[in-house]
Amino acid sequence: MALSPSKSHLLLTNIALGSLAQSPNPTPVSSLQESTVLRQRLSMLEIANQALFELLQEKLSVSQDEVLNKMEIIRKRIEEEKVVCPKCRRLMSASRETCSYCGSLLHPDQPEDHWRP
Repeated sequence: MALSPSKSHLLLTNIALGSLAQSPNPTPVSSLQESTVLRQRLSMLEIANQALFELLQEKLSVSQDEVLNKMEIIRKRIEEEKVVCPKCRRLMSASRETCSYCGSLLHPDQPEDHWRP
């Protein structure tokens, strides 16, 4: 059974964040705590990416060159359109609904269902 793009994104986000997902009322954290959490999240993303790549190789015979070529295409596409987060002022891909850093809506003028598949 194939997952829709939005469900697969949610699954990967949950895998990456694991028990590190932010609570609705986060407590202030130090820079050291934040960097530790970010390292843990990065480690989980590395594992998820490796697992997905190995599945692509095993199930669909996708080569490393094909993955690298696709990554380059996506990188160029993401770099084309950027928006500034209204809250934290970081540069984000215009295709994102929320800021990767602070979670704020990047396009508050867009209707909520605009982002639903």
